Amino acid sequence: MIENDFPEKLLYYSKIDKYCVDVILKNTFGITDPTRGFNDPLDCYFEFDYSGWQKEDIIDHLRGLFIVENYIEKGKEVADLSEEDRNVIDNYRCKLTCCTDEIIKQRISAHATKEVRNYLSKFLRIRSFSAQTADRTLNNIMFSHYGDSHRGLCYIFDSKKLIPNELIDSVIKVDYLPGPASIEYKSPEEYSDEELKQIGRNMVRIKHEDWKYEKEWRLMIGLANPSKNINEIWEFESDALEGIVLGLKTTKEDEDRIKILAEKRQAKVNIYKAERRYGSFYLDYENNKVN
Repeated sequence: MIENDFPEKLLYYSKIDKYCVDVILKNTFGITDPTRGFNDPLDCYFEFDYSGWQKEDIIDHLRGLFIVENYIEKGKEVADLSEEDRNVIDNYRCKLTCCTDEIIKQRISAHATKEVRNYLSKFLRIRSFSAQTADRTLNNIMFSHYGDSHRGLCYIFDSKKLIPNELIDSVIKVDYLPGPASIEYKSPEEYSDEELKQIGRNMVRIKHEDWKYEKEWRLMIGLANPSKNINEIWEFESDALEGIVLGLKTTKEDEDRIKILAEKRQAKVNIYKAERRYGSFYLDYENNKVN
């Protein structure tokens, strides 16, 4: 169920580039594979918890994975393994016995996590937004980071018009924590549909606490068919885009380009220029309309 503090406005900071035509004229934007398309390689990451496992069981499991990856997937049957092959496998197992419990749990978790993320890469796409604050100011760091060092812009969307009713439960508020989600490991067939759904939500929901300045909300889109594309296209209602805020360093040329695109829109959109509030670093925009 959607969180009680669902923001009234969702913000999307961006460069001024060819994709502005998609957002402003075509009412579309990209949705991204979070396992391959995000800045942080540990974004949408999680660990499996093997606390109920004995060390020997984990070692045997890793040994089996080693055999599959190095021999069976390369067309070699177990019965056909040479003495040299078996010595390599025994040496691998021997090295594992010298590892601490923490190391072998990390290794097996990394393998299982990679498999799940590879699967989700085919079916899951995300659009990230920043929530507008109660004082309706803009985030200077976000404009600097994602808005091309203030040469770009910020799209302002009406949340209720942007998100269809059937996708309300797919909008997730990010929690900023010191560690990833931890999930009890079971064989894939042992997870219920509800457990699998919750695993996906936890994966998307948790992000390292250093990113908390983003105040991020995420729209999860499940693809009907598997895709190898990092980015797909998502369409929104034309009246969902209600404002465009140009950065402090947006050039006059780019400002004119955005104005021309806005004039061609079917639905009206207001264009503003960000300005620093006197006596602070807060960025206002509502009283600085430029179209």
